Amino acid sequence: MTFTKEEKTVFIIIAVAVLSGTFINLFLSYDKKISDVPLSSGIAAININTATAEEFDRLPGVGAVIAQRLVDYRSQNNGFKSTAELKNVKGITAKKFAAMEKYLTVGQ
Repeated sequence: MTFTKEEKTVFIIIAVAVLSGTFINLFLSYDKKISDVPLSSGIAAININTATAEEFDRLPGVGAVIAQRLVDYRSQNNGFKSTAELKNVKGITAKKFAAMEKYLTVGQ
């Protein structure tokens, strides 16, 4: 079976579109907030005493600036004693804390 030049062109266009869509889907799914993943999926809670700024950034209501503040606060205060201590960090309101609390844990 042979294909005409036009059929080969269409096949290539379709293949590129499919591969591009797969790449875009993988890229977008990597950047999701932790709150976008159902708790029933078995995702582990974030240990606030070992989390990186990138991990904090995945919490609901937290962006890069607040994530870095959390890391800085932890370094300056020898870690967090409880999850509620996050409210001492500028930008963590009671509402934001309530939204993220179920995703947090304090480890050793």
